[in-house]
Amino acid sequence: MTEPNQEKAGVEVSGFGGTLKLFGGNSLFFFLLLVLALNIGVTLWEHVQRRIEHEQIMCSTKLAIFVYTTPRQPDGKVNIEWTNMDVGLYACVPSWLYKRN
Repeated sequence: MTEPNQEKAGVEVSGFGGTLKLFGGNSLFFFLLLVLALNIGVTLWEHVQRRIEHEQIMCSTKLAIFVYTTPRQPDGKVNIEWTNMDVGLYACVPSWLYKRN
């Protein structure tokens, strides 16, 4: 026989001045929801990091294409005319390159 005053085993979460007591299926649902929310957060953070990395790679690739398609002079030197560069590439170039004499 069970004792009538026996407490159920559960999970107690406290924070921000409050306490949450979860028992049985509720505690399982709470922790699965917490894991799902953390997974979504990490995925979004990783997506932002990969987007920034992709933009940097695309920027350097477009800039390399511009530089390597510039014709060489007969002596083998390459004079890059920054005024001929596409406007979208100015964000890719460090300012000291096109501001120098």
